[in-house]
Amino acid sequence: ERLAGLTSEVKNLDQDIQKKELLMKKLIHTQQRARIIEKDFKVKINSLEDEVKRIKDERDRALKEIDQTGGRGNAANNRIISKYEAKLKKLGDDLTRLRKKYQENQKALRSKAKAAEKLKRLQGEISGHKKQ
Repeated sequence: ERLAGLTSEVKNLDQDIQKKELLMKKLIHTQQRARIIEKDFKVKINSLEDEVKRIKDERDRALKEIDQTGGRGNAANNRIISKYEAKLKKLGDDLTRLRKKYQENQKALRSKAKAAEKLKRLQGEISGHKKQ
């Protein structure tokens, strides 16, 4: 009877260990994925910021050229100005959207830190269970 109880307890411990090891693997995978996503966001944000700067510089050069030729009022120049303003607005909107996603990702990373703490605790529990 005592042996059956111990066998049952060992079986339950083994099941707990397996569940916790599976959870640990999922947490590790999630952390790796979060790092990759964060890196991708940073690259995309930097790229968009560079594109905005490039378009602004291009626009400023075009405006300077238009001012030097005294042609701010003609339709062709107005189309050029409108084209740059539209590009900048689109890039600005894209950048705002991406920054918002980045903020959401940062929030997920904070929860990842909590998961890392849980992971350490689970590793300690698993080690303790295996020693028993």
